[in-house]
Amino acid sequence: AQIKPLAIGYSDRVKVYCNNQLLYAGNNGFRSRDYRYLGTIGYFDEVFLPLQKGKNEVWIAVSESFGGWGVQAKFKDMEGVSIK
Repeated sequence: AQIKPLAIGYSDRVKVYCNNQLLYAGNNGFRSRDYRYLGTIGYFDEVFLPLQKGKNEVWIAVSESFGGWGVQAKFKDMEGVSIK
């Protein structure tokens, strides 16, 4: 068992679940940060996943208002992580 940081980028809105527990919800849409913000995707946020020993399930749900959507995620350190 460990807590593992996961860097995420998304547009427009996201919810991150780990083992059926909502850990993060955010809005990164057009003008959500200030009036000049275009809603671009970058690794602007981080979620700390409380991983159990053995198999874990991580879900990233994305929704959008207009202009398309996207999501990216990466572990800074892949030690002890197997993705299927």
